[in-house]
Amino acid sequence: MKNFYTPVRFSAFLILLFTAVWISHSDAQCGHIYTGGSAGANVDQHGYYIDISPVVGYRKGIYDISFSPFYSRSERNDIERYSYGARTALQLTFYRNVYGHAEIQFENIEDRDGDRKWTTSFPVGGGYRYTIDERTNAYGSILYEINQDDDSRRNNPVFRAGINRLF
Repeated sequence: MKNFYTPVRFSAFLILLFTAVWISHSDAQCGHIYTGGSAGANVDQHGYYIDISPVVGYRKGIYDISFSPFYSRSERNDIERYSYGARTALQLTFYRNVYGHAEIQFENIEDRDGDRKWTTSFPVGGGYRYTIDERTNAYGSILYEINQDDDSRRNNPVFRAGINRLF
């Protein structure tokens, strides 16, 4: 469990750095902290992958940065496994509620020998944010991992959906 703190610290550092940069720019638009949660999934002929995660983020203008610890379960070829980790994501809203998404994800997975190891991946993609009310959004994303580990139980693409509430 000791190795888990390194990715968490790195992700927290990135959030603080980007938040400080945004706050330091004086413009008329205030930023908002938000919380929520998401679920991701992938299903194919060999099995499934699903993850759940709480989300804490900061939105200013067209930029979002968020942090999410997560837990996942998967089954491939009748072998069930779990993993856990943390991700830091950056989103850029291009047009109305359409956004681009990039993240760095640190994940503790079980390799082919049954040992656990930390991996790093970089899912990228896009999505759409639906406004439920002035402070609540539902969203859906399609992500593609550009640096997938050979032992990863997740296949491309990964579909992720969630809900956030601005404060």
